[in-house]
Formats: sequence, C-alpha cells, structure tokens
Amino acid sequence: MDFQNAQHLVAAAQKVRAEYLQSAHTTAISVQQKATCRNDPVNGPLWVSKFSLPSPIDDNSRELLLQLIDEANEHQVRYEHSASVPLDFEWVGYRSNVQKDTPEPAIEEQEKFEKLMAETKSPLTILYLYGGSFVFVLPLLNSPSSYRKHAASLAQATGAKVLLVRQRLAPQNPFPAALLDAFQAYLALLSPPGGSPHKAVPASSIVVAGDSSGACLALGLLQVLLRLQRRDATITFHGAKQAPVVPAGMSLLSPVADLTNAFPSFEHNAYCDIFPVPIEKLPYLEKTFPTCPAWPTRPPRANLYCEAGMLAHPLASPAAADDWTGACPLWLGSGQEQIVDASRLVAREVHRAGGSITLREYENMPHTFFFVFRMAPQTKQILAEWAQSIVRFERGERPASSAQFIRARGLTAEPLVVEDLVPFTVQQAQQWIWTKTHGYKVPAFHQEGRSSLAVSPVTPSGTGLTVLWANLITGHTMDALLLLSLVLVALISLLAYRVYFHPLAHIPGPPLAKVSYLYEWYYDLYQSGQFTFQLKDLHRKYGPVIRINPDEVHIDDPDFFDQVFNQTNGRAEKPLRVAEAFGPYPATIGTQSHDLHRLRRSALNPFFPKKSVNDLVPVMRRPIKILRERLQQAAQTGEMLNMKYIYAAVTLDIINAYCFAHEPHNVGQPDFGRKGFDDVDSFLEVSLLNIHIPWAMRFTYSLPDRVNKILAPAMADILDFRRDLSRQVEAIRNGEDMTYKNASHRTVFHELLNSKLPPAELRRDRLRDEAFSLVTAGSGTTSYVLRGTAYHIAANPSVRQRLHDELVANIPDPQQFPTLTTLEQLPYLTAVIQEGLRLCDPVTHRISRQFPDHPLQCRGIFIPANMTVGMTAMLAHPNETIFPEPRVFRPERWLGPDGKQLERYLVPFNRGPRSCLGMNLARAELVLILATVFRQFDFDVSAVRRERDIDVSRDYILGAQARDTPGILVTVREG
Repeated sequence: MDFQNAQHLVAAAQKVRAEYLQSAHTTAISVQQKATCRNDPVNGPLWVSKFSLPSPIDDNSRELLLQLIDEANEHQVRYEHSASVPLDFEWVGYRSNVQKDTPEPAIEEQEKFEKLMAETKSPLTILYLYGGSFVFVLPLLNSPSSYRKHAASLAQATGAKVLLVRQRLAPQNPFPAALLDAFQAYLALLSPPGGSPHKAVPASSIVVAGDSSGACLALGLLQVLLRLQRRDATITFHGAKQAPVVPAGMSLLSPVADLTNAFPSFEHNAYCDIFPVPIEKLPYLEKTFPTCPAWPTRPPRANLYCEAGMLAHPLASPAAADDWTGACPLWLGSGQEQIVDASRLVAREVHRAGGSITLREYENMPHTFFFVFRMAPQTKQILAEWAQSIVRFERGERPASSAQFIRARGLTAEPLVVEDLVPFTVQQAQQWIWTKTHGYKVPAFHQEGRSSLAVSPVTPSGTGLTVLWANLITGHTMDALLLLSLVLVALISLLAYRVYFHPLAHIPGPPLAKVSYLYEWYYDLYQSGQFTFQLKDLHRKYGPVIRINPDEVHIDDPDFFDQVFNQTNGRAEKPLRVAEAFGPYPATIGTQSHDLHRLRRSALNPFFPKKSVNDLVPVMRRPIKILRERLQQAAQTGEMLNMKYIYAAVTLDIINAYCFAHEPHNVGQPDFGRKGFDDVDSFLEVSLLNIHIPWAMRFTYSLPDRVNKILAPAMADILDFRRDLSRQVEAIRNGEDMTYKNASHRTVFHELLNSKLPPAELRRDRLRDEAFSLVTAGSGTTSYVLRGTAYHIAANPSVRQRLHDELVANIPDPQQFPTLTTLEQLPYLTAVIQEGLRLCDPVTHRISRQFPDHPLQCRGIFIPANMTVGMTAMLAHPNETIFPEPRVFRPERWLGPDGKQLERYLVPFNRGPRSCLGMNLARAELVLILATVFRQFDFDVSAVRRERDIDVSRDYILGAQARDTPGILVTVREG
C-alpha cells in the first residue's frame, strides 16, 4: 500500500470501516467489554507492576468535582453522582535485554516496581488515559493488556515510567465516573496514599498522555484543575492537602473534544475517516447493540456515556469550555478526522488564553491511524514527535504556538494560522453542541428493556414489569416467574436491610417509615401538608429521636438545636431532595454542597450585616410611608383591607429596591399586587410535591407556556416572573439598566455582577434564580410574621395599649421617626416582635442537614455521619415546658430576667452557617413597620377567625392557612 497516496488512504480507511467496525454491532456490549478488558500474561521487553488504590476516606476530591459539574451545568441536566471507588493501576516501564516472548519473572509486585524504577532513566512520569469511547478499551488494541506494549514503547522513547489507569467503563458507569477516576489517579501521583509503591511526583515531572476518549478525559481533567485554581480550592486526598496544580504538559493523540460531533468537519471529513456517517451511530450505535446486562440501561438513556444533555457539559465535551487561562502546554496530533474541528477549537482557545499549543494534522488519515496503519511513515513520524513533546514538557519548555497540516505525499508540512483554525466562536460551538443533544432520543424498545437486535448469545437482559409482562404474553412463563422471584427477593432484601442492617436501624419510628417513603407521602401529599403535624404524635409515641423515613432522623429537643445547626467543625450539606424543593435551583438557598454554599453566600453576606441594613433605612422608609398613607386613606373611607397583601406588598417593595434600585410599586396598587402573592402560594404547594416527586418541578418548567397557562396558570405566572427577573439582571449586566447610579444605596445585583465570583457563578440562570429566591423569601417570610403579629396585637387590647403607650412616649410626632437603633431599644416593641417570631414562624417545614465529617449523639442515641438529620422550629416554639400557655400571645414572657434565657429557644431564622441570610433586614422591617403602623393605627379584627385565617393548618415549606380562608380582612382605625 502506498501510504503517500491520499486516495489510497481513503480506500484503506473505507476497507477498515467495512471489515472491522461494521461487524462490531452484532456483538453485545458486555461481550465486547469482556473481550477488551481481559488480563493477558506479561511477555516481552516491558515491566508491569500492578497495584490498587483504596477508595478515599478523608477526601473532598469527589465533592469538588461534583461542585464544578453543578456550577457549569447550565441546562440543569440530571446526572449520576458517581461515587469514589478503589482503582486498579499498572506501572509500565521498558525492560531491556529480553526477547519479545520472555515472560515476566515470578516475583512480588513491589519488586517488579523496583526493577522498573531501576531501568527508568528520567524523573518523567506519564499518566496515560486510554481510548475506547468510554465504553471499551480501544477495540483496535483489544485490551488494556495491549496498551502495555504501547506504553512500554513510550517509556523506552522517553526514558519515563507510565501509569495506566483502569478507569470505569460506561454504560454501567456513566459520566463523571471515568473523569473522577482520572482526577484521583492524577492526585495519586501528587499525593500517593499509604501502601502505594511510588513516592510523590511533583506536577512539573508529570505529563498526561492519551488517545481518543482518553484524550477527552485528559482535557476534562485540565479543565477541572483550572476551575479549582480559579476558586483557590484546596484538595484533600486520603487526608493530604493538595493544591490543584496543572501537569507539565499534555500530549494527546486523536483527541475527542466534542462528544456530539456538532462541528462542520463531521461532514467535511467523513470520506476519509473510519467512522461511517453519522459518526454518533458508530462504532457504538445504541440502536444496533444486542440486548445484554449492560444495555439498554435502566432507566433507559439515549447515549452510552451519559444523559444526552450532559454531552454538552464542558467537562464532558471540553470544546464547550470558554476559559483555558493557566493551561499547561498542549501537543495535539491527529489525522484528517471528522472530529478535528473540536481539537482545533481547543487549540485556538488555549492559544488565545496565553497558552502554548502545538497541533499536527495528517492528510486523509483516519481517527487513531497510528493504531490502524501501524506501518505507515505517518505513524512513525507522529509517534516520534509525540514522545519528543512529552520530554520537552518535562524539561519545562513552552514552545511557541504552531499548527501544521502534513500532506501524505512526502510528509510536507503546511503551516496553519492558529488564530484561524476554525471560523466559529466558542459561543456558537456551545449552541451547536447543545442543539445536537436534542437529537438524542431514547428508542421506544429501550423502554421495554431490550435492543432492536436479537438477543445476543450472552445472558439475556430484561428487568422491570414491562419485560415481565412481555414474557408472560409470549408464553415465556418460566422466565417470567424467575424474574418475578428475583424482584421479590430484591424487594424483601431491601426491606430487611432497612429494618435490620441500615445505619439507622437502631432508631425508633413507625415501621412503614423505616422501610418506605410512603408514610411521609401519605401525610404530605394525600393529606395536604400534614406530615409536620404528625411529627408531634410520633415524638410522643417514640421519643425525642425518631426515624421518619428510611434515611432521615428527626429530633425534637430544643436544647439540641445549636448542636445540630450551629456547628463549625465540619461540613453541613443540604439533602438533595430538600435543596431541589424549588426545582433545578442553583441559588444559594438551593445549594446542596457545603463548600459551594459557602462560596455563594460569601458574595451575599456583605449586603446583610446590621451596618448595611442601617444604611438601607432611608430606602425602607419610602414604601413604609406609602403604606401609612394607604392605611390613613382606608381609615377615612372605611375600606376593608387584607393584611396578607398589605405587608407582602411593602416588604416586596423593600427587597426590590435593595436588589434592583426599584421605586416602590406594589404598596401603591389598589389590590397591593394580590395576584402575584397568590401565585407564590400555589408555587409553594408544588414545591412540597417536588420534595417527594423530584421531577415534578422540572416537568412543570419544561412544559410550553401555553400548556402551563391551561394546566397551571399560577405556575405560568411564576415562570413569567422568573423570566422578568432574568431580563432585569441581564439589563444590568449589559449596561441597559443604570438606575443604580442614581440610587442612594448599594444594590445587590449591580455589585454581584462586579464581584470576584467565578464566571460560572455569574451565569444568567444562576443569577435569575438567586434573584427569585431573594425576592420571594425576602418578602414572603417577613410579611408572614408581620401579618400574624399585627393580628395578635390588634386581637389583644392590653398588648395593643401597652405597645401604643411605649410608641407614643418615644415617637411624639408620627411624622418624625427616630432612628432604627433607637426603636430597637424599646423593650416592649422588642418583646412583641420576639413573641411574633415565636408564634408566627413562617418556615414550618423541618430543616434538614447531612454532616459527612462526624456523627451526632442525642439523648444517648448514636446517629452516624452523613445521615440526614432534621429539626422543626414549629415544634420547639410551642413547647409547653419552655413557653407556658404556648398558644397565648404574651410579649411579657420576653421581659425580665428570664427573657434573655428564652432567646436560645427562639429559632425562626435557624442557626449556624446556613441560617437565614436576611435576618437583620427582616428584624429591621419588623421594627420599622410595626412601630409605624401601631403608633398611628389600630385594626378591627372581628371578621378574622384565628383557627381559619391565622393559625397554620398546612405545611407547604412555609405555613399555609385553611383552604377556605379569605385572608386577614380588617378595617383600619386611627388613634
């Protein structure tokens, strides 16, 4: 064959495609994995020393990776949160003076490693990540064992030792399992745990090499390290602290950087590549694999590697990454492949970010041609330059960026302009990749647990009721009965585990709650938000520490609140089902990870200390002044007002002013903007549903607007509100909204957009949801306390009189109010607010946390680490022992020497690092609004029924009153 004839190369690639890859489709994935992952004997001129790395114990590498994925998960695609697992490694080195069939000596692995090191001529260490589309080891090499010889040749050419990682394979282990394995393998070089054969290797002596999908993992690993550097993160790996340093370089062959094949080269270079068109259908077309235990997955998905939408994630498809600042030098070598535009884009962006990039492309050569055409001069040349680049990187060289296209005839090199490698932007690429994922559909037959082809000779697959039913219908009764038996055994085993062997098995609770979430679902979904009230009865029956579902403990012990929530000696994670109560929600309030929550909260904290709130008082007084005018008008006309909307309007205007520099709007409307607040109430009902059925909110968000307007008009309005918030944030970002320049105060989102948060934290969707949480929580919770407290003041004449007397004595002229600091020192006003917070606590749902770093112990009961632990303020505040006659509104209980002691049991804002962000603002609003209102006005509450209109009867995360409540209808009196 004439390898210098471009047309011969095309014909040869087509022959490979026809003879080899087409035949791969009729063999099941599990069969191919077994064939390509075998462990062959070690023969010939190479040393191989095997060792295993245990799963990390004192470690945050997994959590950091998941945080990075969440931060860049712009489209909020669900993915599997892969666990850390023990990893198998092989050290490979060149063994001199032996024949190709010489077997390895029968010695211990440690001794093999020592002999390998004795023949290693350089401090250079190569971390090699091999290809195979994440599903197999590259079929052209047959197995990781075959990669040993490839690695040994590389070791001989460079004088280095090579570390091969047996990363986990898809579809059984979807993204990010393989990336996590690669990340931890790199960390194992920098900070080897005890029992490792090797010593710590400095990053300056490590070069990462790989091919095909392994090169994709390498680029993903580089992005992980760069993103951690920008966060100034510290990695803990097996107890050792490690900075996220990048390696000396990366040298990658046939790199895959776009898993969707969305770029023009996919079409342009199809004629000379070994992948038939379309490339995403081969060699691993989901529809063409026979059914086996590995495929289709359960539940089914449209892509072998991950959920289709995650293919657009920059850590899965690195071509979608928009920042390569700080990248190590890169060498990329490939043929004229269908996927080459993606590596060209990465090369250009690394160069633009100030990095060193060397790119080599060989005319009409297919993907991984160095394995397909081993005897070609192109293979000899690219492998030699590949090895040379690795050596140069370890020496600290950073060559000037260059790109060349190497012709087949004579291997002449034509220079390419690095700046012009591709004619499109990163933003266009991101859009193309995301759009391409929409074409991935789960075939109908996957829903039935089978493939489109006949079942392969390996063990037939099929689990689930659909397959069982199909087998019954077709007469496969014995198979169906066997399957049914297996399902029953699995179910009984699960029940037995949860009752007898679960880490919480020793904790008392209802039997059904121990084995299933059905107990909680019944009270929350069927009985409409009643589970919180059922907790009281459960604690009476089972004690202060009870198990309320298979994975959660609830504690009713007011003295234990600080111990659970005010901890500073470890991480406090928010359980996922609670964090996502409001749907795909990247706001601070919906952040699961301790470290990511701390990052997000640190950007907001400067806006809410007491000093910042004091500076905001003039802003708060503007809507409060309008409120006073509205009340004065109602007193004169006899108009009946609804206190539910009065206070919601004024608090919403205050938080809008702080976030966006808006002028008061709602408090001046005739109905105080009633519809928007009713929509939020409906949204909270769906939020409770979403805790138990996590896809409910995502499903609602995914529906077209016209469908939502028919099925759930309130949710459609909420989605419109979210979009409006998004437009406001973008107007600030783009300089279209400059109102903050005329404001007398700092505003949250103008300053947040100019903060030092990483770019991922300033994404449009994240800031939209941050705005939604600040506006709704900043209004809803405070107004809830205001309306309840106002009712209790008006309903108790002695309280009303004593408060009025104190306010008149300190505010002689209602037109001239004293400072906030002065009002905060009024003892009876303070006591009224404390009693209002106790009796009208807005957050009725339990607060749950997970503590991965340490266990807890309450009343002699041990609670293992990482279990979900919850407590409910609504159970603590009416505790009869602490607060006698708990249903009575008695501010006097907070006065005198005992009042200070009671404050430790008042927890409306929660405690600790995840306590209410806006508690100082909320208290200031309570002081200013209640002082303003009750200095001048009183309310006739004779139309209000406490049990219907005030007391909580349903828990929708915030408290809800009876369904037939008209609100809190009052008439206003002056004096």
